Amino acid sequence: MTSPAAHTLRLSPYVPGHAAAVEAALRHLLGVPASVALDWRDLVPMGERRFSLEVRVGEPDEGLRLRLGEPEPGAHTWQGEALRLEVMQQASSTDRVERALARRLAALEDAGDAAIAGLRDAVFAHRASAAVPPGELCTIGPLEVLLRLTFRCNQDCSFCWQDRQWPAPPREVFERWLREAHDQGVRRVLFSGGEPTLSPLLVPLVAHAKALGMRVGIQSNAIQLAKPHVRAALLEAGLDFASVSYHSHDAVLSDAMTRAPGTHVRTERGIVAALADGLPVSLNLVLERRNLGTLVDTARHIVARFAPAAPSAAPLTVSISHPNAYFDREQWLETMAPLDEVEPVLRQAVALLQAAGVVVRADGPCGFPLCTLRAVPEAIPPGAIDEIADANLEARGAASACERCALQDACVGPRKTYLEQFGERGLVPF
Repeated sequence: MTSPAAHTLRLSPYVPGHAAAVEAALRHLLGVPASVALDWRDLVPMGERRFSLEVRVGEPDEGLRLRLGEPEPGAHTWQGEALRLEVMQQASSTDRVERALARRLAALEDAGDAAIAGLRDAVFAHRASAAVPPGELCTIGPLEVLLRLTFRCNQDCSFCWQDRQWPAPPREVFERWLREAHDQGVRRVLFSGGEPTLSPLLVPLVAHAKALGMRVGIQSNAIQLAKPHVRAALLEAGLDFASVSYHSHDAVLSDAMTRAPGTHVRTERGIVAALADGLPVSLNLVLERRNLGTLVDTARHIVARFAPAAPSAAPLTVSISHPNAYFDREQWLETMAPLDEVEPVLRQAVALLQAAGVVVRADGPCGFPLCTLRAVPEAIPPGAIDEIADANLEARGAASACERCALQDACVGPRKTYLEQFGERGLVPF
């Protein structure tokens, strides 16, 4: 496997303001002025909706140490209907500070002040933003920048690696990233999610990217694309292409994989409508144990239903993806297919699609090691690795078989998560 590209592109970091919002809410709640030091830490594990903070006011070892949390049975410094206060340490031996804090909190609660609710909201927002893995909001490569506008989705794919509660940045951050990518020579943007068509930012950001002179696409499940007003707004804004998730022609299996009953038919409706409007479409199929047995029949269905409707200037493309670790790791362990089982089925499907004029991609940032495509070398595009972002290459590993392979400098290699589970199974050097 090649090393990450020498040309390193960067976008400025996004630092959510939620930590500052927690501090501001604490200062308001406790009446601590900006001139006094204040520090805090969340005592609740990531992902839970409980509320418990440890707060230090003043200099270390000299000031107050407090705990704020939800009401619970027991003896506490003060407890109201929505908040519990415990003074764990104070510099003075008197209880004057304790009484003053208790009076303030009681007065705020009696007055219906929003300070307590505001603090809870700020803590939960901070916890959610801190859960988003670094780098998942945007990925920049030599040719393309991918921006995730939302993590909301109208499906709940079992093979997805995201948490639907993760928050996304505001519009101005995405506009800044678009300008930065353009200034570094990137001329293509892919808006993703979650499901980007659920974000109110999608249409204005498509128009913003087009104004910069960029080619614009979306990664979508096409459910919203079945609606004429959604397609019209995106096409008017300048949308150039759509990459649509399509994992099986079998509606029952597809709905089971996406955990969204009834949505397969809506996805197909959206694909057909997009093609009828002349929008170039690429289908993206995540290949695992559950749909491996239907892959060849799915290829036949794609050839019969979608390929003839593709614009003559933009033949249908099918990308077949090798999944990374899922958000639910147990689900991933159950459904990841080893490469020696994938290869013969993938070979048949690729050959069938290519014979019908469908462009097939099974390599690239989400694809398979090139040795999995050894029987269909025409599916291996030359120099494709130069288009892959460093962040995607970092998810790939190398085995001893890769070191003996004649194509190691052109191949992304196996995923590190695959090597952890299966070792070198199915890796056959050229």
